[in-house]
Amino acid sequence: MSSGAKVALWVLGGIVVLVMLSVLGVVAVGYWFVRNPGLAITKMITAANPDVEVVNVDNEGKRVTIRNRHDGKEVTLSFDDVKNGRFSLSAVDESGKVGKVEIGEGAGKLPGWVPVYPGAKVEGHLTGMGDDGDRMGEGGMYSFTSADPPDKVMKFYQDKATELGMKVNLTTATADGGHLSAADEADNQSLVVLLGSGSGGGTSGNVTFKRKQ
Repeated sequence: MSSGAKVALWVLGGIVVLVMLSVLGVVAVGYWFVRNPGLAITKMITAANPDVEVVNVDNEGKRVTIRNRHDGKEVTLSFDDVKNGRFSLSAVDESGKVGKVEIGEGAGKLPGWVPVYPGAKVEGHLTGMGDDGDRMGEGGMYSFTSADPPDKVMKFYQDKATELGMKVNLTTATADGGHLSAADEADNQSLVVLLGSGSGGGTSGNVTFKRKQ
């Protein structure tokens, strides 16, 4: 695996740790981000990958430099939007290969090809991308609510998957929700949609997506 691909894995690994800690309700994480976001990020990344060591933390410049212990290659991470309900992190290695992750409230920067049900309220998202020089990959998920019933929402996603050239491999739909799984023939692009009944007859859902180019 190229160093660029490893960059994306390091970044994503750190975000997984963040999500786990947030779910567990560890107050110290929030404290670190407010008082010292660089320190919080380095703790997450080193916990996710013990082969990485921190070279420099620059809170003012919103940058953290880390080094691979095995080959000595360094990567600089930049972070922003910590105080605005959204956490984004990007990494660039010495050859210009990039990895990015964003997590937070609302839709954030969902890829343009990812369908969102019209009028739906996107509650939160997690997106990531990486470029190893040969291929680019992106993926993530978002949660949403809609005032429309689950069967209508499911029909929308089924139609959109078909428009995107995907084959719907699995679909179940009831008045209370459903499940849709779709992918193209080479499994380079896929969608997984989970729907449940929301308050007042509406819909709550989660959409997971990925694409490789």
